[in-house]
Amino acid sequence: MIVRNRLVALLYRIAAFAVLTVAWYFYWGDFSSFWVAFSCFDVQIGLAMIVMFGFVVLFNLIDMRHGIRGVAAYPYLPLALPLMSFSMAAGIVYFAYSLPAGCAPHDFFGYLFHVLLILAPLLEWILFDEKGTVRFSSGFTLMIIPIYYYVFGYFRTLIWPDTPIYGNHYYAYPCLDFMGKDIVLFTVLYFAILLGAVSLVIFLNNVFSGKYRRL
Repeated sequence: MIVRNRLVALLYRIAAFAVLTVAWYFYWGDFSSFWVAFSCFDVQIGLAMIVMFGFVVLFNLIDMRHGIRGVAAYPYLPLALPLMSFSMAAGIVYFAYSLPAGCAPHDFFGYLFHVLLILAPLLEWILFDEKGTVRFSSGFTLMIIPIYYYVFGYFRTLIWPDTPIYGNHYYAYPCLDFMGKDIVLFTVLYFAILLGAVSLVIFLNNVFSGKYRRL
């Protein structure tokens, strides 16, 4: 059931944008430099979510002013849904892997930031977004984002091999040791997790839209 009150949607989006921005800023500050922090997928995708919520707030405000043809009061889901899937996956990986491995900051803003990476897009999608069908090809197309991150991480390792990300860890995710013997296995798992997250959310989006009831 979609909440169609535009003011409620706007207030939620402003709050999500503001709190996520503050949490991202302080989480980023836990690293030694911007580029070290940017070596983490959650930092990159968090910034993407801040930008997305910023645009959605703008669209919502336009809609509150009786709308402009072609401007919807919700994100363009073929683009936003994969981004939101990556965000939720990054938040879950933080709690399931990064924290136990000790390779990421674990203070209040670290917890808050990653809770928001999970809940902010999840509530946006469930409560306010139209559940029009999104093709699975959108998920494959947006895999360019994790591919970019993977290539970025590889070249960062080659260029700055002696720069630790956090503590004594030289990789944001120690399993992605690009010079390690198990890198092929963990590469397959990395892409499988992210592609699986996107595919699951797109599938549920289509279920909620009623697409499969018409087949």
